[in-house]
Amino acid sequence: RAADREMLSWEPPSPLLFDALMYLPRVFLPPVLLGRENLPEPRERILFVGNHAIWGVDVPLLLHCLYRQDKVFPRPLGSHAWFAAPIVNEIVETIVGAVDGTEHNCDLLMREGHNLLVYPGGEREAWKKVSDRKYALIWGENLGFCRMALRHGYTIVPVATVGTEDVLQIMADFPLSKALRLGGLIPAAGSRKTAGNAFVKGSTLPLLLPRVDELQRIYFKLGEPIRAGPAVE
Repeated sequence: RAADREMLSWEPPSPLLFDALMYLPRVFLPPVLLGRENLPEPRERILFVGNHAIWGVDVPLLLHCLYRQDKVFPRPLGSHAWFAAPIVNEIVETIVGAVDGTEHNCDLLMREGHNLLVYPGGEREAWKKVSDRKYALIWGENLGFCRMALRHGYTIVPVATVGTEDVLQIMADFPLSKALRLGGLIPAAGSRKTAGNAFVKGSTLPLLLPRVDELQRIYFKLGEPIRAGPAVE
């Protein structure tokens, strides 16, 4: 399919262009990458698995660190919600090579040996509620990344992120699903496969207040690699 060929042919932006695009985020939230010694050699067939920061502000900062310091640019596997919005879709696909995280797309990329980045918590973890604990893992039963790593013999590298949720304070839970469904006139989606969590009943979007007096570095820590072999039938 043409869409598959286009997805597989994507190339990262030039380092200088990516530096320019990430200039302001790096000024206000300077990223620090720790645990680089845990990157496996050769630096291929790696599945980075991390905890999502509020609104996903961690993703481009982590990509910039890996790209500039280690020449690794994993393709982010995104939620269906990002690819349901035309303008956002174009931005995340073109700039960071994000891919709708379907099993079909993941299979294609893994067959070709692409490095990948996944956040099992998805939007639910990125769209934390006022009642959620800071940095809480909200993965539920989203463990498909383990199955895919086993199927294709990938190495899993855990990524821990801290700093973002000390800078951004959740002030309120905006009723996103209800707003998108015109107050309930449009039925709620029965599954996240439709458009991620956005149309699922009860989904909310955090309204944030930056703590300007607490701006700080964002820390990423790469954990020890977990080598997954092909599943035995």
